[in-house]
Amino acid sequence: VEAHVVHLGDFRVDWFEHAVEPITVDQAKIRIGQNDVLVVPERIPQWASEFSCRRKLAFVQNWGLVENAVGRGDYADFGFTGVVCCGSYLKNWMEAHTALPIWLVGNGIDLEKFKPEPANRRPGRLLYLRRKPTWILGDQALRRVSPHLRRTLHAIVLPHYQTQHQMIDAYQQADIFVPLGFPEGFSLPPLEAMACGCAVVGFSGGGGLDFMKDGQTALVVPDGDVAMLAQ
Repeated sequence: VEAHVVHLGDFRVDWFEHAVEPITVDQAKIRIGQNDVLVVPERIPQWASEFSCRRKLAFVQNWGLVENAVGRGDYADFGFTGVVCCGSYLKNWMEAHTALPIWLVGNGIDLEKFKPEPANRRPGRLLYLRRKPTWILGDQALRRVSPHLRRTLHAIVLPHYQTQHQMIDAYQQADIFVPLGFPEGFSLPPLEAMACGCAVVGFSGGGGLDFMKDGQTALVVPDGDVAMLAQ
């Protein structure tokens, strides 16, 4: 399979390490054939009309973006022939919002890299990320924790842009990881944290429920409930 990443402008993806050289929209229009497959992110369905191929897939990574993208319509209205989802929660949600065929291509992580390093663990370290605007709820929850308990915790709040190596190092040092993003289509950070040995306590965003099982693999808090998060 020959695949190309098409950029809608002059920029380079910098939120993860990669060696992919993108092509422009004009280059893609020249190269694409009738039997090729176009994959378009869920939030920009209007771009599907720019390409003439017969098979067009909407890649849905976050259910929270769908309504703003298609309104009360459907991806079929934009010429799509199918939908790809990265988690089972997403797939189930999309089944109620489209009659198009849906394929599940699940996210995964490299367990040779994301793994526990007990010697690096810092007792009492609590980690969360400035990943979405809802991260501020972590600060609010910490302020509600009793002073006695708060003195036993060392909270680390990481900026959004980190290399994979930096993230693994942070996970391996933490006792507790607090996912704060919602809505989420799959929510990779809590899964990465689990693989590195963290206890996960926080919001699932919906999609995290694929692997965040309350009382078994995590303590799941209703999205946005600061009081319960502190408890």
